[in-house]
Amino acid sequence: MSSTTSLTARLVGGIKAELARRDLNGHDLVAPLGLGRNAVYARLRGDRPFDVVEIEKIATFLGVDPLAFFEMPGVPTRASESEEVAA
Repeated sequence: MSSTTSLTARLVGGIKAELARRDLNGHDLVAPLGLGRNAVYARLRGDRPFDVVEIEKIATFLGVDPLAFFEMPGVPTRASESEEVAA
């Protein structure tokens, strides 16, 4: 990802994890988001941020709570990052 914050990285990681869990990819988000393929992939690379409406649309499409993207397994949280530094 380019110049993203850790919160954005967690969000994108959660979205990618949920897509992978369902054997989907960014192309599957084109229609639900109403964006072009390049725009979707720019967001998934972290080049452009997702806005709140887009996050809501993705969550609805995938049938999950939008907050779940921040809690996906394998997506580092601030607590797990701190534990790694302490270890």
